Amino acid sequence: MDSAVLVAFLGLALVLIPVPGPDFFFMLTTGMRYHAVLRPVAGVAAGHLMLVALVVVGLGPLVSAHPVALKVLTVVGGLYLLYLGATVLRSVRSASFTGGDGTGPDSVNHLIRQGFGVAALNPKSLLFYAAILPQFVRPGAGWPVPLQFSVLSVVFLAGLLTFYAAVGMAGGRLGNASPRIAQIITAVAGAVMILLALALLGEACLLYTSPSPRDR
Repeated sequence: MDSAVLVAFLGLALVLIPVPGPDFFFMLTTGMRYHAVLRPVAGVAAGHLMLVALVVVGLGPLVSAHPVALKVLTVVGGLYLLYLGATVLRSVRSASFTGGDGTGPDSVNHLIRQGFGVAALNPKSLLFYAAILPQFVRPGAGWPVPLQFSVLSVVFLAGLLTFYAAVGMAGGRLGNASPRIAQIITAVAGAVMILLALALLGEACLLYTSPSPRDR
């Protein structure tokens, strides 16, 4: 693989990974509420790996290029994020910010499922893997195209999951150090998740009302 291409991709990854999105706020609030990191990170990782697999088998570009499929994914993702944001807001008063590791009522499978859902149903992530990442694949670079795509995906996911693990641990430490501040930040993060969900649903409405090329 061309080292210059890999360096350029790493530069893009360093810019994109810290940008707050649904995954970021999910990890932050989970760390604050449950002091859990590995379980939600595992769920997020599984969601991203599923998107990578969809792109590898050719379904990712098909979904991202097909208006109806993209609308459905955007609506489902927006509704799920809306549900998570509302759940976070409801739990602000009852959640413990000073202990616990995610093994209570909202236990292992619950946190993994939430992480998977918030990652796998994010249309922005699918578009990244289907439209942006392939721009760094060079068919004549000596490595098979699937191998190049896999290497780039692994590099990106390694950085992404490391960052999210750090976010979750920072949230847990903040919960221990200042439960009241953690409670406020969790409420704000829940509200932001709802706003992101409404933005996704708004995009879906725009996609639905946008005229097709035949109508122009």
